[in-house]
Amino acid sequence: GGSLHYTAVAEMAERAPQPSAPPELPAALESFDRKVYGEELFHGPEFQVIRSLDGVSSEGAVGTLVGTRVRGWTGRWSTDAAALDGGLQLALLWTGHVIGGKSLPTAVGGYHAYGTDFAKGLIRCALRGKVVSDSKTVCDISFVGEDGALLSELRGVEVHCRPDTVKAGE
Repeated sequence: GGSLHYTAVAEMAERAPQPSAPPELPAALESFDRKVYGEELFHGPEFQVIRSLDGVSSEGAVGTLVGTRVRGWTGRWSTDAAALDGGLQLALLWTGHVIGGKSLPTAVGGYHAYGTDFAKGLIRCALRGKVVSDSKTVCDISFVGEDGALLSELRGVEVHCRPDTVKAGE
């Protein structure tokens, strides 16, 4: 119908950029005592990649997840789609923690990959974010391998609460 639904810009390079320093973890993490899948998140078994939500705070969240290789997803992947989806799932959980309601990611400002090898084991996922309004958060999500190397980052991830889950008067 002529409506623009999404845009993207890709910057191609001869080799992957060098990663920045591993991210600083959010402060004052508290335990997350709710069930991750089934209530908070809608993802079916193949997309349930969060192994633990290690803590949440007003500044962010930290979790442990698995990627495409560990999930056994077949096919030719240029990015670790399972890990990236796990990071977005963490963003939904964090948004629910800080502003309530169920939410969906609506924009990604940037994706930065620091190599082509996928994680062979667990991935530490660190999210740092801020509340922008009563229905929107913005965060950066970092993915760190078991060896401590920064694998990739999602920057400027915007998450909006679903209108059907926002309580009247909030």
